[in-house]
Amino acid sequence: MDIDESPFKIKTSDDREFSIPAKVAEVSTFFAGLEKDDAVTKIDKIDGDTMAFLIKHLEAHDYKPPGVNCKCYKTTLKDNIEAKDYEVVKALEGMDNFEDVARYAQACHFLGCE
Repeated sequence: MDIDESPFKIKTSDDREFSIPAKVAEVSTFFAGLEKDDAVTKIDKIDGDTMAFLIKHLEAHDYKPPGVNCKCYKTTLKDNIEAKDYEVVKALEGMDNFEDVARYAQACHFLGCE
């Protein structure tokens, strides 16, 4: 049996379209359960900026993220995560970005990204 390596095609709540590599299904229960065809799947719960950020973070790990260690022992974000992760998410650091962090966390939860 051939493995379908064609990308997933999605459209976000603000009508931005993305083509996401098939390997995203390895880290997302949403994509793992999605049938691929020529149609574009509309995802109304995620906006384009959040989806672009999520894709950028997954690409940094070649779609094999290490997961999140919720045991934060230090007071700064940089001291609690890997350098590769920090380079991607450092723009979210601080209380001024709380709403962006919440959107990102909600998107990860909706897509079943662990």
